[in-house]
Amino acid sequence: MPRRDLLRQLSSLQQQLAEIDDAQPEVRRKLRALQQEIHRIESRQAALVEAGDVEGPAPPTDDDEDERLLDRLEEYAAEFEAEHPTLAATARDLVRRLASIGI
Repeated sequence: MPRRDLLRQLSSLQQQLAEIDDAQPEVRRKLRALQQEIHRIESRQAALVEAGDVEGPAPPTDDDEDERLLDRLEEYAAEFEAEHPTLAATARDLVRRLASIGI
C-alpha cells in the first residue's frame, strides 16, 4: 500500500477521534492515547514519504514495539465498537493495513 494512502487513513482516523465528545474520563484517556499512537505512526510514515520512500515494506523497527502498537489499536477498536462503530471499523482497517506493510 502506498504510504500516502496510509497517511490519508491515519488522518481520517485522527479526525474521527477529534469528533468524539465523550464525557467519561477513562474514554477520554484512551482516546488521547490512541491519538498519540497514531501521531507516532504518522510521523514515521511522513518521514519515509519525505525521503522518497512512498511504497514498500516498513523499515526495520523494534518488533516488540510494533506488535504492542497493533495490539493496542485492536484493543481500542474492540472497546469503541458499541458506541463508535465507524471509528472501530476504521481502526481495525488501519491495523490490517499496518500489518500488511510490516508494522
